[in-house]
Amino acid sequence: MKKTPTEQNSESSNYSSSDDESINSVKSQNKSLINGKINISYKKKPYFNFSILKGDVGPIGASGERGKRGKCGPCGPKGPKGSRGHRGPEGPRGKKGDVGPSFIWKGPWNEETHYNINDVVSYNGSSFISINININSNPSVDYFNWDILALGAIGIQGPPGPLGPQGPIGSQGPQGLEGPPGPQGPLGPVGPQGLEGPQGPEGPPGPPGPLGPQGLQGPEGPEGPEGIRGPTGPPGP
Repeated sequence: MKKTPTEQNSESSNYSSSDDESINSVKSQNKSLINGKINISYKKKPYFNFSILKGDVGPIGASGERGKRGKCGPCGPKGPKGSRGHRGPEGPRGKKGDVGPSFIWKGPWNEETHYNINDVVSYNGSSFISINININSNPSVDYFNWDILALGAIGIQGPPGPLGPQGPIGSQGPQGLEGPPGPQGPLGPVGPQGLEGPQGPEGPPGPPGPLGPQGLQGPEGPEGPEGIRGPTGPPGP
């Protein structure tokens, strides 16, 4: 039951600010109630009740501050190899380099000539450059003093020359070592039987043979002669 404003004013002088705190706590406890009724008691008596209606949706609030950057997650698996990219543009032209050492052509190699570094000679269709000071050093075999500059191609083999005259017979050389025996030849045919040879000496006796089976018992022999009388025995007890 609603109270009149006069009744409300008459009672408002009888409660203190602590009663307002009690009412406010009740309101705060029921502020989430939408389209429902709230009953508030004062001094264990019903004070008043009211209904809360759902209001309109308010405007969207302002965006909050951007949060801190989180920790980096673990590295993912290695992806597949990508396709080859397009060729990039040509770079700028570089500066002109310094002048290099010049070669000194010395012609065909001569074993009596002193050669300095960077001297170039020809030998057997190829050219060689000296990398150390040398003399009488064949460039085709001495790779310590010479380096190949240009290798000449091997020419086509020429035709064989004419056969020369036969030389005189030389003196006989010493006899060589005896060679290893050759493999055994095939078995020849059987020859005719030869003459009978003389009888050889008697051989040693062979070992005795195994014991044969026992023979049949022979006939009983004649009675033998009487034997010699034996000595007299000791007297009896």
